[in-house]
Amino acid sequence: MASFETVDDAASTSGLVDGSPAGTPVAVVGMACRLPGGIDSPEQLWDALLGGDDLVTEIPPDRWDAEEYYDPEPGVPGRSVSKWGAFLHDVAGFDSEFFGMNEREAAVIDPQHRLLLETCWEAVEHAGVSPFSLAGSRTGVYLGLTHGDYILVAADANTLEGPYGFLDNNFSMASGRVAYAMDLHGPAITVDTACSSGLVTVHMACHSLRDGECDLALAGGAAVALDPRKIRLRLGGRDAVADRTVPRLRRCRGRVCVRRRVRGGVAQAVTGCVARR
Repeated sequence: MASFETVDDAASTSGLVDGSPAGTPVAVVGMACRLPGGIDSPEQLWDALLGGDDLVTEIPPDRWDAEEYYDPEPGVPGRSVSKWGAFLHDVAGFDSEFFGMNEREAAVIDPQHRLLLETCWEAVEHAGVSPFSLAGSRTGVYLGLTHGDYILVAADANTLEGPYGFLDNNFSMASGRVAYAMDLHGPAITVDTACSSGLVTVHMACHSLRDGECDLALAGGAAVALDPRKIRLRLGGRDAVADRTVPRLRRCRGRVCVRRRVRGGVAQAVTGCVARR
């Protein structure tokens, strides 16, 4: 498990926007996620953290044949010393009709785009706002993507031919797709800064809110491992995130949070942020 999509939500007709000036704190008012272990909500994530749940499993057969690429002997060309990791249970399931897509388009969309659509919508609901009420609002969408596994898999299966194959899988389309589906009229930006992509979107969303570019902002990112040619796995499948002596490897799954400018006594607010590599 790594960084996940965060979505910052700005003001809407529901009264979230208070007209506060730039420089005021920014609050997280809603979140959503898709994580390994069947975690589909921030509440489930919190329970897993408190319980110390182990979400590492062997590579699911619907991703790729782990045994074909596994070799416990380090240094074997074309082989991996690990066949473990933390994976989403279902990356194929998607309610295309809900988002107004036909089956042809939905069939060729990168699963990462689907995750972002679902979690952006859920994050707004988690904030207590009807997504329909945001139509036409100055809501920004800032999404981070860096892994293009699906393009390799789809190209091998010859599923990228046709009008949807190429355009629907560009990273740049992810933020625009969310903005179009929800009729959001703020900035729509997709960034790729490697493993920091999701966190950089939060930084950008905070500045956008303070600068008055939008009233509400969705910020986050996604990463789904689908092809053994494009993934690195830790030996044993576990990541010692708190141990500086152990090399770390993290890949996103899916997380979104909603942010807005706030005024007054809000305890949990972001008063400053900086991004560096």
